[in-house]
Amino acid sequence: MSHDSPGQVIPLYLGEKQYRLNDGAFLALDGTAYYTMETQSIGKALLGGQGGFFVMTTQGQGTLLANAYGSIKKLC
Repeated sequence: MSHDSPGQVIPLYLGEKQYRLNDGAFLALDGTAYYTMETQSIGKALLGGQGGFFVMTTQGQGTLLANAYGSIKKLC
């Protein structure tokens, strides 16, 4: 089911900075960028603020387009 208000697409520039996103936030990527899918424990998924049972961790260089409705958290 879609949201009532319009969404927003956010470009994330990968290289020095990498990101962890929930699986619903991903739209597209280019360059040498890629992502890995990871499963989390129930405790982290419910209480860890990391976006659910499945999360994406970005790697490489390029641009990733993310849906603003997804939870986006920068990795240090």
